[in-house]
Amino acid sequence: MPILIVLLALILVCDPAETQTGLDTSSLDRFWQVYEILHDDREPSDSIWNALWATPGYALLETRERRRTALTRAMRLAFRPSLRSEKEAALREENWLARAVAHMSRIPEHRDTLSRFVASLDRGAMDRGAALAQRYLPPETVSRAPIPNMSLVYFLDARGYQERLLIDPLYFLELPNPIEVMAHEFHHYYRATLPPPHRNYGNDLLAWVLSTVETEGIPGLLDKAVVPELSPDSIRRRYKRPMYQEYFLTYQIEHNERSNHRLRQTERVLETIGAHPDSAAVLGPWLHRELPDNGRILGAFMASAIEQRRGRDALNRTVGDPPAFWRLYGEVAAQDTTLPRGLSARALRTLAVLDSTYRR
Repeated sequence: MPILIVLLALILVCDPAETQTGLDTSSLDRFWQVYEILHDDREPSDSIWNALWATPGYALLETRERRRTALTRAMRLAFRPSLRSEKEAALREENWLARAVAHMSRIPEHRDTLSRFVASLDRGAMDRGAALAQRYLPPETVSRAPIPNMSLVYFLDARGYQERLLIDPLYFLELPNPIEVMAHEFHHYYRATLPPPHRNYGNDLLAWVLSTVETEGIPGLLDKAVVPELSPDSIRRRYKRPMYQEYFLTYQIEHNERSNHRLRQTERVLETIGAHPDSAAVLGPWLHRELPDNGRILGAFMASAIEQRRGRDALNRTVGDPPAFWRLYGEVAAQDTTLPRGLSARALRTLAVLDSTYRR
């Protein structure tokens, strides 16, 4: 682990103050205060919990994802000795809480390493991440908007919101490609600055998943482009934790072998909804569950196919416009019979109607 710190420090040089660098570390001291109390098998006071959740990163996580209840429970289960049996029961589940508990449980053993790692971060890393994000954005997108602040928050992985980026230090520390992952999150931030603006999809899972194919598929080329070509052994060497190994082995199979199946599932759903609009209440959530990782893998397959056959500029013109992304893939596939065909005209019409309901 010290070797990794040295290597990363060569990339990321030191000064963590947000006022100077845009890097917010305010949650970390609060987190360790909560940890010490829980580790002593006591319950933090409301004021201590509130102070943690008032820091910019945790406050944004609650605003955007309503994670306070689940993440507070994850911390209790991970750190309180008397809750060991409840922790073991939670870890047997396959859900967000189980992943968060497992992640939280590993943080204390790396405390010193994480402290050194956090001290090695500065604005230069953020500048490099933003510059790399421009690769899959329309021209001059990054130069037209300020680089957002970034909060270090122990929660699980990373987010790129309009307000700021959220990065979990342990997650980031263990990545084989931290700058590329940061660039992925910057892509989300800058994409939100582009027209046409969309209203929030709320509970419309069909709109969410169809959009996610574009919103996650394109930036997936920043940090996951090599995955489809790796051998299983290379994946295991690249990603040390079993959870990530399993994910990327599945990612590879989905990307290389099952994209046509996922396209046909999407097509059938959209054609059915076009003919029977009331079916959307059932078929939307079904498709959301069926497309692995909410459509991210299918989207990366489509984005890669577009870039390889039409070029990056053509792909970048679809950023922020999910129907255009789906249409362009269909055009590319129509000219290359080695690719799974795109959506039918009927399915594309349903997609366009759905998208239009969320245009501001």
